[in-house]
Amino acid sequence: MTNRQYKLCKIILKRKQLDKILRYSKVSDYLDLQYEFEPGSLDFSDLEMNATTTVTLSNQMLEEYEERSRRDIQQRVSLILSIIAIVISIIALFRP
Repeated sequence: MTNRQYKLCKIILKRKQLDKILRYSKVSDYLDLQYEFEPGSLDFSDLEMNATTTVTLSNQMLEEYEERSRRDIQQRVSLILSIIAIVISIIALFRP
């Protein structure tokens, strides 16, 4: 999953309505939105493709998004713990 796809997935899960997704993602239309993903990654509630159309992620795309989210959280926690350990080590070096 690319960074762009990850950001679009966050917007899709938060906004759900096609017009809001297009506005917040700065994508011109639903075809451009579909081109950002692999075929079958997005599900649309109807064929109208208007403001009331609900967009959802396919199960496979949702699993990839959740996996990426977990990995990002684990990396951030590891980074924070590493920074804390460095700060503690530096304090211990200069403390009498």
